[in-house]
Amino acid sequence: MTRVLLPLLLALLPVQAAASPVVVAILDSGVDASHPAFAGRIVDGYDVWYDDADPDDGCGHGTALAGIVAQLAPDAAIMPVKVMADECYGTYSRMAEGIVYAADAGADIILIASGGYAPSDSLAAAVAYAQGRGALVVAGAGNDGTDAPFYPAAYATLATAAVDRLCGPYYRSNY
Repeated sequence: MTRVLLPLLLALLPVQAAASPVVVAILDSGVDASHPAFAGRIVDGYDVWYDDADPDDGCGHGTALAGIVAQLAPDAAIMPVKVMADECYGTYSRMAEGIVYAADAGADIILIASGGYAPSDSLAAAVAYAQGRGALVVAGAGNDGTDAPFYPAAYATLATAAVDRLCGPYYRSNY
């Protein structure tokens, strides 16, 4: 995401009272909630992969993504939803379960930075469910430099792609 995208997404949401910050669910490898950048900003999440209430990050990817959110949206709350194993791989079924969890838990934005090239009825249904609950589903378009559909980005409200340092298309970003 560029430095402009997340603030723009937050601006698209209905105005909320100061006591109710925008909640961004990070569906990834978990989040290291002890990191100082997240002090006072983490809301209850869930570990779908290991089926417990401790969505701690085993590989660092989710924490890095949450760090971007924390930097670009300083008033947003962060909901960690661990849908990947500690080795940073996942499945559509766990991703779909995480999307439903985040929607039911009141996430305003559901941010997903992983996926695959095979379509999935359960993943499409989970995205539609979250959208029906009013969540903005944001998903990465992939990192292989192709125009092939990447899921769940192909189902998402908003698919994101990467740019290079000059804001041109990044050669590895899907489009």
